[in-house]
Parts: sequence; structure tokens; C-alpha cells
Amino acid sequence: MAGSIGYAERLSWRDDVGGTLGTPEFQEADDAELQRKIDTLAELIRESRAESGGMVVHTGAGISTSIGIPDFRGPNGVWTAQKRGAPMPEATCTLGTAVPSLTHMALVELRERGYVRYLVSCNVDCLHLRSGFPREDLAELHGNCFAERCERCDAEYVRDFEMQTVGFEYTGRTCDACAEKKRKRESGARRSSRASASRCAAARLRDQVLDWDDALPPEELRRAEKHSKETCLSLVLGSSLQIAPSCDIPLETVKKKKGKKGKLVIVNLQATPKDGKASLLVRARTDVVMAGVMRRLGLRVPEYVRRDRVTVGFRLAAIPEPNGDVSRTLTVRAGSSHGWDNPVPWLERVSVKICGEGDHLDQIASIELLDAQTRARIPQRYDALNDGRYEDRRGRSYEPAFDGNDDREHEPNGDGGPSGPFFEGRLEALNASSFDALLERKKTRVRVELTFAAGVMIRHAEFWTDIGPWSGGVRDLGDHSLIATTQRTHSVITSRRRYEDPVPALRQPQRKKENNPAP
Repeated sequence: MAGSIGYAERLSWRDDVGGTLGTPEFQEADDAELQRKIDTLAELIRESRAESGGMVVHTGAGISTSIGIPDFRGPNGVWTAQKRGAPMPEATCTLGTAVPSLTHMALVELRERGYVRYLVSCNVDCLHLRSGFPREDLAELHGNCFAERCERCDAEYVRDFEMQTVGFEYTGRTCDACAEKKRKRESGARRSSRASASRCAAARLRDQVLDWDDALPPEELRRAEKHSKETCLSLVLGSSLQIAPSCDIPLETVKKKKGKKGKLVIVNLQATPKDGKASLLVRARTDVVMAGVMRRLGLRVPEYVRRDRVTVGFRLAAIPEPNGDVSRTLTVRAGSSHGWDNPVPWLERVSVKICGEGDHLDQIASIELLDAQTRARIPQRYDALNDGRYEDRRGRSYEPAFDGNDDREHEPNGDGGPSGPFFEGRLEALNASSFDALLERKKTRVRVELTFAAGVMIRHAEFWTDIGPWSGGVRDLGDHSLIATTQRTHSVITSRRRYEDPVPALRQPQRKKENNPAP
């Protein structure tokens, strides 16, 4: 399931999720009144920078609804639908392909200009980090669906794929930082299998998403409370303020300190239990309000830059067959920059073109790489290149890894092909001269063509890379068996999005009139 729906389904089931659900949404009936409130908010933000080094912003699911991620407690929210037994709301994007909203990007610029001193979020969609907001100035009180943390050294890893667990479960991956420290301590000494297993057990990673009964991260909670006490302005954006203790943190600002108290502003379509504490209530979508704030402060909403990282590996092999022939192949694999075991949900299709040079490869060879589902569905012939162990001329067993690192070789799937979420394809039946040309050439030009999943800002991209020389990784196994260990290349594909100033779609006044406190 996509977005907030998938996250909700991974949580432990609860009939009662607390608070109220499905309360009516209101929008300012008068555009002049809305503009006046935005004027007031912009002035309060200016004062906060001068008086307390900037405001503290508290964000909820409402800042992500404009990009197609459903909220939880709105009239069409996830928890609301669950309570009613109604179909889940439709998400128009996944968390992996979601683009930060105008509000996300405005907060990045406001922080850069000194108007925001700290950001407290109850969202788990990773969009604040993806937007470029600094991690050290951000408290993710309910966690992050894309993050995992080392249980030993506390190092955090933010991925480009969602964790499939919640509640601080093990993810199956281990900590690179701990592994590097161990390698340095051993000064290049060969690790024993016992030492390696010990490292893995001691440096496992856990997901960073809270389940219902999990405590909030203590250090981030402490910083959120500290900054909220010290600032003269707390701004709540798109939150119904119903889940404790995070809903009480903005109130730290309005408590009296040395005879003075700060101000609380709430921008939300629904009424909240904390409305009575607010100096200003704005019933409008957060993108509309923040666009107006940026205009009044003379700031531009920065463009969003998305960077997708892909790894491509190549391997040559010549293996004797029982009939006396030699099978010569070039295998190409494309996958996650975090390792072959990890998914690339934003990638839909990969093809590779080998560009010929010289006398032997004077034509372009094209290889269509198959994803994991296609490889499992279509039986293919995979020989020992992918799933077997070789014996060298001394009878010693040797299993080739796909690259020169310590990545685990994948077990074959039911059809004999390699399992794993990567894309893979092979150029088979190379003749001896073509094989030797690839092996001996200093470099061969390769064009990698990518098709991105629906929802990603760009649909197609390509990049050029080189393979070769292979000499450092060639291993002769005897009896005409030869493996040229894989070479890998990494590429970053960049796409950009600019933000237009939204036009507020004001509706007619609701029959039920709200009594908003005056600013």
C-alpha cells in the first residue's frame, strides 16, 4: 500500500486510535481576512527572529496532503476511514516518489534565513529531510519510514526505500560505520568467521518508526521542549494536536517565563484541542499560507532537487561446458547504491548498450535488464556464473562474488536465477574474439538507460560509463575457466521542481461559524 496507508497498516491494530476523527474542515470565508492573518503571521515571524533567534515550527500530516498523501484524522483520513469501516483513502503517490510540498521547501528557506530555529515533526514520510532541512535542527518525534539506526553506535542511515517494519525491529542490515572501525582496528588483518559474525550481531540496524506504545526518542523530545520554551513563537502547521506528548510541546511557548509568555499560531483546517491557547488561528491550507508568508518576507520558495543513486556492475566469465564448448558471457546488474540486497522502488526499467570499438565489437550490443519479478516469472538458463561454486585446478572451492567487496552472493531462485531486488541481464554466446576484446581493452563505453517509476519527477534518464581494464580482477580457474571480477560504477541522476504560488481556493462560508480569538 502507498504512503500513509502502508505505514498505518504496519502499525499494531487498534480499534481506538485516540482523539477525535473526521471533524469538519473550515476555510477562511473572506479572502481579505485571510490576507490580514497572513500579514500578522509574517510580522510575528519577523519578531521571533529578532527576539529569540527564530520560531519553532511543529508540523503534522496536513502539510503533505497537497502532494497526494492522505492525512489521518481529516474527514477522509486514514484513521477516520478505519473507524467507519470505509475504504481507505486513495493515495496518488508513494512515500518513495513523493515530492516535498511548497510548505516543506518554504521551511528550508526560512531556516536558512534565520526565521526557524528548530522544527518538530510528527510525520514519518522523510519529506523534511528530502527537502534539505538539516537533521541537526529537526526532531522526528514519531520516527522516519526511511531511516534505520545502529543499536551499537547510534549511527543513522537514511535510505531511498521504506523500511518494512515498525517498532524498532531489526531490518536485516548492519552498520557500515562499525564495520569500518573494526577494519581499522585490525589494520588489514584477515578477519575470522567468528569475528565477522560477532560484528554483524553487535552492529545490527533497527527501523526508526514508533509503534503505538513506543516512547518518543528522548534526546529529540528534550531538544523539542527546550527550543519551544526558549522561543517567543511556535507555529503549528497541518496538525490536529491530539497525540500526547507531542501535542503539548507547542504549549511550552505560551507558558509564562520571567513575566512574559510567547505566542502560539495554529494553521489547520480542523479545530484542535489547543485552539484556546492560540494567539492566531488560520483556517487555510498550509501551502497557501506559507506562500503568502514568503511573499511578505521577500523570500522565494527554493526549488526541490531530487537525487537518485544507482549502482551498475559488470562481470565477464568464460566457463567450459560438458560438450567441450566454452560459454562466454557478460552479466550486467543494476541496483541500489545501498547494496544489491536492497530495493529500488523508484526504478521501473533498465537497459544497457555496449558501444563497440575496434575490429571485434564494431556493433552496439543491447542488454535489457530484468527486475526480480520478471526473473522469477520467466525461467531462464543460469549456469555456474550466478549460482554455483567453482573448483580451481587444486580442487579448492571458490564462489565468485558479483563485485570485489564483501557483498553476499544471492541464492538462486526457484528457476535457477539469482534472487534479489536488483535488475540483471546477460549478453551470452560471445565469441572468443569479442570476449578477448572486452577483456583486454583499456575501457569500453557503456550507455545506461533508466525508466523511472510513475510519480518520479522525470520519466527517463541516461548516463555513460566505462568498463575495463579487467586485469586486476581476473582469476584463472584452470581448464579454460576464467572469471573477470565485477567492476561497479555509481551514478547520481538529478531532477528539479520549481514551485508556483498557489491561488487560494476559498469556499463559501460554512454554516457553522467558528469563534476564532483575535490576533
